[in-house]
Amino acid sequence: ASMAVERKLDLIWVEAGHLENDFESDSGGEEEYKAAWEKMKSADGVVVPGGFGTRGFNGKVAAAKFCRESSVPYLGICLGFQAMVVEYSRNMLGWEDANSTEFDEETKNPV
Repeated sequence: ASMAVERKLDLIWVEAGHLENDFESDSGGEEEYKAAWEKMKSADGVVVPGGFGTRGFNGKVAAAKFCRESSVPYLGICLGFQAMVVEYSRNMLGWEDANSTEFDEETKNPV
C-alpha cells in the first residue's frame, strides 16, 4: 500500500507479550512494557500477524483494544484477527470470558 501512494514504509516491531499487563509486573519488564506501548502509540496503523499458542495472545488483544479506542487502523491476520474478535466480544459485547476454544475449551462465550 505504501508503494501505491509513493510513501516509505517504516516498520516498527513490537513483541506482543511486552504489551501485556502481567509482563510489566511478573517479569520486571517495566522498561520494555513502556517502550512497547510508546511504539504502539507512535504507529499510524498496526498489522498483527498470525501465531501459535497462547504466548503473546493477550498482548494482541491489548493492541486490538488500543487501535479500536484510538481509531488506529488495525489489520489482523489469522490469530491477529482472532484477537480482534476476542477483544470486541469482551469489551463491546460485555462477554468477559469470550475466548477462542483453542485457548479455553470451557469458555461460555466461544468466538
